[in-house]
Amino acid sequence: MKIWIRHLSGDVRHLGTASEAEAIERFTTYDWDAEIGQYDPDMDSADHCPPAFGIVDGENASCDLAPFDREDCKVNLYFHKPGRLFGVFPIKKNVWEHLPGYPRAGAAKVIKLFYSRDIAKLLEFIRSEKARL
Repeated sequence: MKIWIRHLSGDVRHLGTASEAEAIERFTTYDWDAEIGQYDPDMDSADHCPPAFGIVDGENASCDLAPFDREDCKVNLYFHKPGRLFGVFPIKKNVWEHLPGYPRAGAAKVIKLFYSRDIAKLLEFIRSEKARL
């Protein structure tokens, strides 16, 4: 899967293809606190946004983790779900689920679930964690 880091400036640095272990390593060793310390929510725009770490599984799904303080991050999951228009025509539904306030220390679990390509299990995990908030 491909991974990337979005910086405070909005610039995205594509890091290429990475294994699950490499993705976990990149997330856990990156100095998120240096960028978060400079973030000002009042200046939020395309040129000033929270930093994030993303994983992309082709055109099927993506997941990003956006640390917003020393302890927590926001998890965003985006994927396509098959559906039917008027119960007849096959379509793809876009699904976006997010989990605010997830512990940064738990990022490896989210990354592992995404790499397993079991979107239903990851979606269930996100929804159960959100219900605990």
